[in-house]
Amino acid sequence: MSTTYFDSSSAITGAISKIIESTSYAQASTDPLWCEAMTKEIQALEQNKTWILTTLPAGKRPIGCKWVFKVKYNYDGTVERYKARLVAKGYMQKEGLDYTETFSPTAKLVTFHCLLAIVAATDWPLHQLDVQNAFLHGDLDEEVYMVLPPEFSPHGGNLVCQLRKSLYGLKQASHNWFAKLTAAFREAGFVLWYIKNSPGQGIFFPAQNDLKLNAFCDSDWATCSTTRRSVTGYCTFIGNSLISRKTRKQNTVSRSLAEEKYRAIAEACCKLKWLRYILKDLNVPHSKPTTLHCDNQSALHIARNPVFQERTKHIELDCHIVRQHLVFGLISTVYTPTKMQLADLFMKPLGKAPFSFLFGKLGVYDIPSPT
Repeated sequence: MSTTYFDSSSAITGAISKIIESTSYAQASTDPLWCEAMTKEIQALEQNKTWILTTLPAGKRPIGCKWVFKVKYNYDGTVERYKARLVAKGYMQKEGLDYTETFSPTAKLVTFHCLLAIVAATDWPLHQLDVQNAFLHGDLDEEVYMVLPPEFSPHGGNLVCQLRKSLYGLKQASHNWFAKLTAAFREAGFVLWYIKNSPGQGIFFPAQNDLKLNAFCDSDWATCSTTRRSVTGYCTFIGNSLISRKTRKQNTVSRSLAEEKYRAIAEACCKLKWLRYILKDLNVPHSKPTTLHCDNQSALHIARNPVFQERTKHIELDCHIVRQHLVFGLISTVYTPTKMQLADLFMKPLGKAPFSFLFGKLGVYDIPSPT
């Protein structure tokens, strides 16, 4: 298994290094393979009735377009096909004239990890859907004109393309596609809610999982040598399955170790509250407090102390956030020794021994490895 994996990886790397992808139409037009790919793309767009040819109305300005070229490979490194995509130059669009709405919801990676962890533990059926040229199916409501693609001007003259369907590169393309997909799902009866160095390593989602949400949080005091701001890090688990992790510099300078640790607790609390909502939507409600591990006793005492003191007034907002989560039973803070603090992996330079020890608890495995 391991040998096959690395042989396949070597084949793909070798194939990619041999084939040079075109970067312009002038370059691609000299290669019959790219010419064939461009012809197929134009035919597909015309069959989809993406545009109609018309003269440009007075006062209207067409946007440009360009070709993007990509070689698609099979798993064994052989060439699957040469792909040419016509892309609109959306940066030329004017808000209010060529587009209005551009927002479309995007699933977070942590939501995807939550779903995989639950699927593995509950043996749910899992299906994957892939829509080819998804954005091209979106209906275009605005009046948008585009110049003809290079060398594809069958009628000549001053004709332009009046777009009827969305095209990759348009600012509203993702918004229109989501609207189309939503309408199709609702029509089918669904209720929609918004809810390099180690290529073989992956996160393992075990079938034996109690699906209890828990988290580790920590911070590294005054890490930045320029601003002296601390770095916050946290990671969250469903049972023993890692679903999210984050590291970022704190917004302000912390005056003490306890303060910067407390800011880390506050940020982790906000993340856990959001995850509880996601899990509830996935029919995995949490009626008991979520365990939050911290390795600083002072920060934990501040969290449990109902009286704000002089030393905590400058972090009063964070105190209110954490205290509210404790009172409402959303979290339960627990002291964890530093040597067991998993969040340190994402923010501190650890030695080989502690790094290997903590890394082994993340559920990360090397897929090609026979073990």
